[in-house]
Amino acid sequence: MRHSLYSIIAFLIFTATCTLSAFAGKSRGLWANVTDNGRNVFVSWRMRATDAPSKTTYKLYADGKLVSTTTSRTNVLLPSSYSTATFSLQVLDDEGNITDTQEGVKCIGTSYYPIALDKPANYTMYDGAVVSYHPGDCSAYDMDGDGEQEIIIRWDPSNIGNLCTATGPVIYDCIKLDGTRLWRINLGPNVLNGCRQSYLCYDFDGDGYGELITKTAQGSKDATGNYLSKGAAKGANHNASSINSSGVITDGGKEWITCYDGRTGKELATIDYWPYFNIQKDWDDRPNATDGNTYGHRGNWFKSTVAAIPVNGVKRNCAVTVRGIYTYSYAAAYSWDGENLSQVWRLASDVKGQGIYGEGAHSLSAGDMDGDGYDEIMVGAAAIDHDGTLLWRSGLGHGDATHLGEFDPDNEGMEVFIVLEEETAPYDAALLSAKTGKVLMSKKQTGGDTGRGMALDCDSTYPGAEIMEWSDANMLTCKGNNIAPWHTGSTTSSSINNRIFWDGDLLEEYHDRGHVDKWDCTNKTWGRQHTFGYNITIDNQKIQWGANTNNDSKYNPNLQADIIGDWREEVLYWTEVNGKTYITIYTTNIESPYKIPWLRDDHTYDLAVAWQNCGYNQTPHLGYNPREYYQSLQKGLTPATLTKNGAGSSNQSLKAGENLIEFSYVWTDAASVSVAGLPAGVKYTIDNESKRISIYGTANDSPGKYEFQIKTLGNDNNAIKTGSITILPDGPAEVIKQGAGASTQTVEKDSAIEAFSFAWKNAATVVVDGLPLGITATIDNLAQTVKISGVANDNPGEYPYTVTTVGGNPDSVRSGMFTIVAPATSATGNISAFNANATLSPNPMESQSQLSFATKAGEITHWNIINLTGNIIRGGSVRGTGGKVCITIERLGLATGIYFIEITNGKNKEIIKLIVN
Repeated sequence: MRHSLYSIIAFLIFTATCTLSAFAGKSRGLWANVTDNGRNVFVSWRMRATDAPSKTTYKLYADGKLVSTTTSRTNVLLPSSYSTATFSLQVLDDEGNITDTQEGVKCIGTSYYPIALDKPANYTMYDGAVVSYHPGDCSAYDMDGDGEQEIIIRWDPSNIGNLCTATGPVIYDCIKLDGTRLWRINLGPNVLNGCRQSYLCYDFDGDGYGELITKTAQGSKDATGNYLSKGAAKGANHNASSINSSGVITDGGKEWITCYDGRTGKELATIDYWPYFNIQKDWDDRPNATDGNTYGHRGNWFKSTVAAIPVNGVKRNCAVTVRGIYTYSYAAAYSWDGENLSQVWRLASDVKGQGIYGEGAHSLSAGDMDGDGYDEIMVGAAAIDHDGTLLWRSGLGHGDATHLGEFDPDNEGMEVFIVLEEETAPYDAALLSAKTGKVLMSKKQTGGDTGRGMALDCDSTYPGAEIMEWSDANMLTCKGNNIAPWHTGSTTSSSINNRIFWDGDLLEEYHDRGHVDKWDCTNKTWGRQHTFGYNITIDNQKIQWGANTNNDSKYNPNLQADIIGDWREEVLYWTEVNGKTYITIYTTNIESPYKIPWLRDDHTYDLAVAWQNCGYNQTPHLGYNPREYYQSLQKGLTPATLTKNGAGSSNQSLKAGENLIEFSYVWTDAASVSVAGLPAGVKYTIDNESKRISIYGTANDSPGKYEFQIKTLGNDNNAIKTGSITILPDGPAEVIKQGAGASTQTVEKDSAIEAFSFAWKNAATVVVDGLPLGITATIDNLAQTVKISGVANDNPGEYPYTVTTVGGNPDSVRSGMFTIVAPATSATGNISAFNANATLSPNPMESQSQLSFATKAGEITHWNIINLTGNIIRGGSVRGTGGKVCITIERLGLATGIYFIEITNGKNKEIIKLIVN
């Protein structure tokens, strides 16, 4: 969706004010390093969403000397003579008042920053195997409230594999940027390690400090070294093992979810995780396949994300978990309010074709997908609303990679790009509306698992994002049009994992396998821009390669996020040198003339950093397009306006030849206006000096409704007003029934009606109201007909409807009725094979009625009275004589309303309607 600057700024300020308490004081990310060529010092800092885009001033000092004053950018290149300087920053509002500062930042000698880690000791498994550790998927958050982000590391053991056999324990470290470790948490032997075990670092209770929420079990400890002991963990047997004889962690022990203090790593609260593994005996629904105690693959995917949802009427940041991907899926939301960890809602999807069953991906995303101010959860090919109900399911099934962001400027809101694995899916990849799940663009199925795909805005010659996916050799526009082959140059072996802001031109670069590639918009090819870890020096030793990736074929970094400096992103990779383990922060040192707010001030991006460690890591995306933001910023902040003036309404109805009651609009902050859609005879004049457009004249066009639009010109934030002029016909409107189907029908639930049509004359169109779900009205204004058709899948009951003309002189109304009945429960079959020729008199019933029907000699015929919800009220049976039988039905016990009498013989039936007055 093409956002106005005002909407983007308002959104950014809103999300920033939700998080500023966690970044008070040192909130500017001030950073300085010597450039790679050694000739300059690169210094950068953050713009915040609360800064005035064109009026906030940034003053940079080196050793107390003012070296830069700017309002237009958030980085500067200084001579190498400043390589030993200590820098400070002042932020001033438009009146010159200092609103923020940061001091004491020293320049480092490289554009990469290695942090030495305390690697966990080797661990001996239950079967005697010894495993070692390396840094796995990371997160970043201000856990201690000092305004600087900490790095949270999940240490991955060497025995992580494709099977769900037990691994070395999950170990979390919280590291400050200077290498200080705040705490270490060990989850013990009963929690599966690796990308299946996601964790969330965020401020869940709004106190300005972070918390860690993650899945735990018996044997889990907090940072004090004590076993969990609160809530569900109180009195637990921490020596119990959940590892069965096959080596799989299943339902042999407790499963919990725990909230830890972000400053100390101490346990705050522990409650039961929902659901336990044994909610399903077999998590695999394929014929002759099992996924239980000997495999555990499908039941042991634990995904999680942060989402802002209502809790007792208050918007709170909550943890949302999803267990399962391929088939059964169970989602739950948890709230930490500073005192209690509690479950907010749960969603069980254990029936094929319903809920999020079978629609999961190997990741989880969150954001305000429907524009209601709360977050929804995108599980892959389906989405959960903020209240735990289903927002939409596409039915496209499982896929490995998903992306949530602003990819198509013509679609309202954000979009979801997904690649698909199921051969039954119609597409290899698709772009969906995040609000509705509607397919906006798709690539036809070519067979098999697509595997990887990416959406990023890398080409300035096309609006919106560009798309790559494994099954297509071409890069595509967001509309699905071919641009050029992307399998070229340095990306021949690409895994298509990440996009990144690196060189500072507002376009996104391509980040994969430890390198950054730039798309040449003119020659339509990729070129290598930067390689991480190549010929770097760590611990006084020069190494040829110092950027190890994670997650096997996905080639993920430990983390990608906007951690320090301006709005460009940093990337974290790990390496080992001289027997020591390091995690290295790589940051750009390329000047940029642009400035956009700190990326974590955007809510969608902020959540993406929190869930990035979930499953097969996916890159964080913004919820808006920086190019559109900056274009609006450059063209001016004041949106155009259009204001109605004059006595006449902007929606008028009149006969042909009648004069319009004149009306006008005045505008501001625009060069002129355009007009479209007026009927013949209606005129307008535009006065650019007084900024007024007047609408007047005599309507002499054909009868009909003419919708017009007035739009301002010359402002990126143009205003639009619409109205209508309806020319009435000479005679009265009329609606005429057409087609074989009756306008009043009785039909079983989930059965098709007999289609029919109405035609009309002397009106512009018709409006159809009251149709039950599944039955639709297809209006053809050119032919002046409306077709009624479909399948009645609403609840049993009576549905009166109307067809009303619009623009008639006067208008006409036709009515009809659909009566939906519950499907017969006692028998099914071919009605024509047994015709009971039933009659009911009197009908409607006052006190009693006589039911007569034909029988077959010697056969039992049953009769039942059924209400509109399908329940049997009364009934009986008779042995057939070969002739008609007559039964007296008493009113006793029958409330006023509509019932159905079902007469059955074997597999044959007949139904008649009973009305009780």
